[in-house]
Amino acid sequence: MRDLALIVSVITFFAMALVGMACGQTVFSCSIRAILGAIVAYVAASMAIKLAVDVMIKAIVEGKESPMEEGKENNEQTE
Repeated sequence: MRDLALIVSVITFFAMALVGMACGQTVFSCSIRAILGAIVAYVAASMAIKLAVDVMIKAIVEGKESPMEEGKENNEQTE
């Protein structure tokens, strides 16, 4: 999970640095803004990955519980 967040943050760093250089900012300004953007992208990507994994785990757990619940509902309907 950390690998994907790290890849996103590195891509964000270089993208922000290139955009800053294209806009004519100083090197110091570009680097500071790119570093801050990479940190924000890393945190956001980490949170998004954790959320996605939690949703997938919840779906799997609910999927395993549903046949038992369906069996109980079918027995109640036949009685």
